[in-house]
Amino acid sequence: MGISNQEGRSIIVAQDGSGHCRTVQEAIDLAPAGSAGNWTVIRIKRGVYKEKVHIDKPFLYLKGEHANDTIITYNDYARKRFPDGSEYKTFNSYTILFGADDIVAEDITFRNDAGRGELVGQALAAYVDGDRVCFRECRFIGHQDTLFTGPLPDKPLQGGSFGGPREGEPRRAVHRQWYDRCYIEGDVDFIFGSATAVFTACDIYSAIV
Repeated sequence: MGISNQEGRSIIVAQDGSGHCRTVQEAIDLAPAGSAGNWTVIRIKRGVYKEKVHIDKPFLYLKGEHANDTIITYNDYARKRFPDGSEYKTFNSYTILFGADDIVAEDITFRNDAGRGELVGQALAAYVDGDRVCFRECRFIGHQDTLFTGPLPDKPLQGGSFGGPREGEPRRAVHRQWYDRCYIEGDVDFIFGSATAVFTACDIYSAIV
């Protein structure tokens, strides 16, 4: 899951305007869909990026300056309602969706600031739904359902749908994910999902009080 020496291009994200983009999503949108040996590196400078990020392109490498001060955060939650009155449910509550294969993220915090589950319900910091996805020295911080290692189960336990960005899509059998030297924090069911996920030298902190 390393990065080839032949990087396709590099995009710099900086809130002060010194890079190519001011937001992470702008950089994702700007990046081409790469291929093996032709990665796009997205270098994210220090800052708190309050945005909901959706990644649907492979062969992206997201590199922060340091996880303590390169932070992507948002505050959606399961009990929040759409304009039509329907609830977001769990799988629309993510701060960031990794929805493609062959992605690496390093030195970044992914956080959901919505609050405790008894008040807001589930609130994902990261929805990881891809194969060959690697995280190195990243931080995942939330309360209930911090980290979802997709794919979705075969069917929901309650109701007729899961909701969320993967609703109705074919369910692939292979989702391999590697979490290396990461920090993961939550309080209820905060690492869950159906992936084949390996955690090496990670700190997993239960914030139940």
